[in-house]
Amino acid sequence: MKFNYGYERNKMEKEFEWMKQLFLEAGMSDEAIEEIHRMLLDEVNNKRKYYTHNQSLDITNTSENEKYDESWSPYYEKHLEQFSVYQYEISEWGRYDWIEDLDTPDVILWAKKLSDTDKELITYLMVEKLQKQEVATILGCSPSAVSNRLNRIKKQLKKILPLD
Repeated sequence: MKFNYGYERNKMEKEFEWMKQLFLEAGMSDEAIEEIHRMLLDEVNNKRKYYTHNQSLDITNTSENEKYDESWSPYYEKHLEQFSVYQYEISEWGRYDWIEDLDTPDVILWAKKLSDTDKELITYLMVEKLQKQEVATILGCSPSAVSNRLNRIKKQLKKILPLD
């Protein structure tokens, strides 16, 4: 589980600059705007803390035939509460819950059969509203590869959707 602090911070700062203009136009005080900025920065820092402190344990001491169990760790019982973090957003909603919100049963079945990479691509673009360049950075490919993959997905979807 990795967290790219620079990327997340830059993303937050860009979003804040846009919001700041709206706040200034609405006549909000500089102190209130700065407080909102601190809250957004705290949110990014809290996410970094969460991902930093919730990494999987190293399993270098297990053989190939043994299945790893976290309870083998000497720290498991002693520090269980400190290792565990409960986030309502993660536990209540899955990453691909948008699939269940689709309105056509055939499209839902089609979307469930997509590869994990294609589901991630759609999630980044449609749900998280990221730009193709940002998605390409996250997926480790070029923006044209993202466009090509998206065009392939659209062609598949056109076969499924009923014509009006």
